[in-house]
Amino acid sequence: MSPMAAGVMLMPGVGFTLAASDCLMALAVDRAPDTVLLRVGLSRPLVMTRGTAIATGRLFEPWVLVRRDGALCALPSGRETHEFDFGFGLIEATAVSMPDIVAGQHTTGVGNIEFYCEAGWATRLAMRSGAMIAPWTDRRVWDLVTEVASLAWPSDPPPEALQSAGFVMVVETVDRWRRKTFTRMRTMDGYSVTSFTAREIVRRVLSGAAAPGFQTPAGLYGGELILGLGCAYLES
Repeated sequence: MSPMAAGVMLMPGVGFTLAASDCLMALAVDRAPDTVLLRVGLSRPLVMTRGTAIATGRLFEPWVLVRRDGALCALPSGRETHEFDFGFGLIEATAVSMPDIVAGQHTTGVGNIEFYCEAGWATRLAMRSGAMIAPWTDRRVWDLVTEVASLAWPSDPPPEALQSAGFVMVVETVDRWRRKTFTRMRTMDGYSVTSFTAREIVRRVLSGAAAPGFQTPAGLYGGELILGLGCAYLES
């Protein structure tokens, strides 16, 4: 029996980044309804814990996934770059595989979506090197190397560091005439944003605001969801 037929709601992306990007993409497309391409850019993390380091290490795959005409398309890792203005001028970011491109199409209906993270030349080099090595290395060995390397990071974020560890997220929309708009949002650190968004979504579900089947945060609750929680605000 499907979740829809069983009356069960599936909403796997209730934390940062997915909830934040889903809301920002929805707001951006509301501003530019003729959008045919969405590019999401995320500034680099200022605080990283051991778990985040492990998850980041697993992005170093031979291929990165993007949306092309509604389908998932694999591109060589570390090679697809784009510049975003996170508030201090244009900075280069690199495409990474994120579930946000799946949720984003479900929410906005836009079939071309790319997700980028701010990355300097050293990070891009590491991604390309990892991509070249990965096909010749047992996945378990690669995961073990990632987990050992992650020991350099703390298991919990220092409370004082979180106060200045926010993110900037930018959504660039492109329409069929290649006109672009930019919507920029500043958030608290990812750990705090996750607690805000997950708690609010659970609260709404318990109050009866749910729908059967696969759902996304902004698809069900609207792009304004994250703006009313005190953890994010629009800059443009």
